[in-house]
Amino acid sequence: MRASLVVLLGLAACHSGPQIRASGDIIKTDIERARRSNALRCAPRELASAEANLDFALGELDEGNSQRAYEHIVEAEAMAKKAVASAVTAPPARWW
Repeated sequence: MRASLVVLLGLAACHSGPQIRASGDIIKTDIERARRSNALRCAPRELASAEANLDFALGELDEGNSQRAYEHIVEAEAMAKKAVASAVTAPPARWW
């Protein structure tokens, strides 16, 4: 009973590298979309945080730490979504 509980808890905490990398590819696309939508002007902190956390996640995966990589991926995803949303809802720049 105790051994099966330990295994169950261990499986619940695991995040696979390929799964995290696939999420990273999606986040990278969101970051590129945010950049094209001028998020650098509208949401620079969110964009920078998304990029940094994505880099950290991939670095943690390279080091074999999938749990830390997952934590960074979650943060990168949240920040990328905020950057996209801020860029899309921002008023257009005035050029006069």
